[in-house]
Amino acid sequence: MSTETGDIADMPQTPHTSSLGRAPSELSSTMSKDLTPMWKPAVEKKVDETKLLPEQYTNAVVGFSLLPDGSGQNYAWLGSFLKHGPPSFGHNLHATSLVIQYPLGLEKGDRLAFLPGSTPTKSTPVSSYAVALRTDQNPNAEVDIPNQKHDRYRRKSPINFSSPYDFYTNSVGEGSSNPQSGIIFLRGYMSAEWIGNIGARFFVDPEFFCRHMDFQNPDEPTKNFSLPALPSSSSHILELPVMTIGIDKSRKALGGKTAKATRDTVDKALDNFRERFTKMEMVDGESMIRDFYLFDEMHFAVEQRISICMEKSKDGKTFQLLVWLDSGTEGHSFTSSGKERSYSPYPISTQSEPYSDTNRPSYPWEVASRDADRYYLPVTLRKHKIALKTHLFQKERSESDPSARSAAHLPEDYGRSLHSSVMAKDAFYCLTEILEFAASSHMEFLNLIDLKLDQYTSLPATEDYKVLPNLKYTKKILYQYIQKTERLLASTRQVISSESRWPKASSADQAKSEKAMNTAQRIVKDFEHLLKRANTLHKHTSDAIHVLFSSISISESQRAIEQAEDMGRLTFLAFLFVPLSLATSFFGMNFKELDDKVLSLWWWAVASVICLAMAVTGYYSYPYVQQLKRLTKDMLLRMAHRL
Repeated sequence: MSTETGDIADMPQTPHTSSLGRAPSELSSTMSKDLTPMWKPAVEKKVDETKLLPEQYTNAVVGFSLLPDGSGQNYAWLGSFLKHGPPSFGHNLHATSLVIQYPLGLEKGDRLAFLPGSTPTKSTPVSSYAVALRTDQNPNAEVDIPNQKHDRYRRKSPINFSSPYDFYTNSVGEGSSNPQSGIIFLRGYMSAEWIGNIGARFFVDPEFFCRHMDFQNPDEPTKNFSLPALPSSSSHILELPVMTIGIDKSRKALGGKTAKATRDTVDKALDNFRERFTKMEMVDGESMIRDFYLFDEMHFAVEQRISICMEKSKDGKTFQLLVWLDSGTEGHSFTSSGKERSYSPYPISTQSEPYSDTNRPSYPWEVASRDADRYYLPVTLRKHKIALKTHLFQKERSESDPSARSAAHLPEDYGRSLHSSVMAKDAFYCLTEILEFAASSHMEFLNLIDLKLDQYTSLPATEDYKVLPNLKYTKKILYQYIQKTERLLASTRQVISSESRWPKASSADQAKSEKAMNTAQRIVKDFEHLLKRANTLHKHTSDAIHVLFSSISISESQRAIEQAEDMGRLTFLAFLFVPLSLATSFFGMNFKELDDKVLSLWWWAVASVICLAMAVTGYYSYPYVQQLKRLTKDMLLRMAHRL
């Protein structure tokens, strides 16, 4: 879906970095050998947006990436992925819903029209297609009949898709008999077949897929320095970092190594993961990791991403929100009491052929099943009087509490705390629960960093050399977090501005408009608070490093003084033994005056005392001699001046 018309190759593209280990020229040369002319019609002819086929979408992206002027070099890897990526496979295929869609647009009046004995009226328009989706295509879901008193908290019934073709043919949106807006969740790794069908179904900007699949090492300089891009070039895309905190009660995270050595091992594991992604050796629904932070032997954290893309229909009446979660559909983790819970963003999973567990390496962020000592903490959402609404939020077949969730929970019961009527009109309001979840995860992450900084700065001076690497590591984490949050805030402000093209609640409906605007402003204030807190922690870390450097310098100076004093003692001892050695050397000479038959040992003692006395006298008289020399020099200078 798009408001633009014309050739796909002529669509405005956002500059993007070609990454993932291979240069654009290498990818282009590889694709050009196997590329057939079938993509050319998709580039050269006008394409009917409502009838775009997955093959046309794929070939258009491939063709753009191979343009001779280099305009599409940023899409080289995506084009190669779509052209040569393996088909959908894995342990989740046809078993777990990899894509979940929540249709929007059903207001209370629409649902009441289907209550027993009710008839459609002008005030209660009929949306039969939407109701059928919730009953026919999803027969296990409860009937979409509201409890009028608590309609806001009523469970939403999504449409689940396990195959790309099912999504392409049965998803709600433009081209349907009764088009509706919707929010679509993509879970974990998506194969080329999935991306082709999703992109073709809603005419999705390939920039959305390109950015989310960018697994370039953050420490590696970009190829053409096109990222981060200007906010105006990607006003329809939002990127949300999500943090998950882990605990290792066994305190074996370091494995007897230093923190720096263990972090180097983690970096190698991340490089291995990115290489697996580049080589397309992942299965559908497998979780993706952006970064892994190891603070000490007990606490660690995982960073993932939620990418959001808003695509409007051709007529502008409906929209689709695509939400791609890094959290996949793997197994579960367990509490210390052995009770199962699905909070782990990346637990060890049983994978099917051709990539079995024996072929896939283990990673430091994985949590083994039923491990009571190593697990991830849930993200706690704090809302006004939420503890008094348990009866509204409780699920029938799950013991999971919406107030304590992971990112993997978001698609399972989305929109329950939001007003359906406002969601159908305002696209940014639809993302409220996602944004609140991300903000809560950020707050817990910053709270953890604050705790670690207090621990680092309270250690004794003897631990300064161990603390300094941790402070530098924390400062690097905070700097990266500040950059990401600033970009997110810039994008968010642009989305909620009056010039934004995102669908908004009509100003004619004052209640909906005020509700959406107040929610947006509250979310912006939350992220502004997070940014301010991160800057404060970053300054605190910098100050702590400066204090630590000063402390280390003072310690080094004190140590140098102590060493100088020790050397002074050694020098004084050597000074005492030099005269004695001189006296001894005289008595070792073959002179008749020094015949050992005539002289006794007392003569050596007398000679030693004389030599030692002369040395001591010379040692202590040296400063006076120097002072006498200076006085003599000054006197001679004054005499010369008088003459």
